[in-house]
Order: sequence, then structure tokens, then C-alpha cells
Amino acid sequence: MGRRRAETLTVEQAAAALGMSVRTVGRLVARGDLPALDVDGERFVERAELDDWIERHRMPAPVLRGADPPTARLLAKLEQSPPA
Repeated sequence: MGRRRAETLTVEQAAAALGMSVRTVGRLVARGDLPALDVDGERFVERAELDDWIERHRMPAPVLRGADPPTARLLAKLEQSPPA
């Protein structure tokens, strides 16, 4: 049984998937924050590594309702306002 080949992305494709600039992703790779493969001077990011990086850097969704009275009042006003 052969090994399954990992899906790889160019830095440009990884940047598009992350919604970041190529320069920013290049910096992440250069710092070692986002693992990449170097093949003849071109860098590739494995899809699994990209997915892991996304999970590690995902921000938790804010808790808006009931978090504090000012937020609750603001939400109530927004819900009562007619759409612009």
C-alpha cells in the first residue's frame, strides 16, 4: 500500500486561503511560524500544516448576549433599529 501524497500549496495559494498578503505569509514561513517545504528555492505549504496553523490561531467567537449590560443595551437598540 503506497503512501498518500500530501496536498501542497504555493505561498501564493496559502496567502489566498488565509486572506493574507503573500508578503505576510512569506514572513510567517521565514520565521518558522508556518512550516513549509523548500523545493529548488520555491516554498510550499502542506494543506494539513495550514489547517493546523489556522486552528492554533483561531480567535474564539465573542460572547455578546449577557456578557455585560452595556453590550446587551447596544444589541437591543440595534435589533430595534430599522435597516439603513
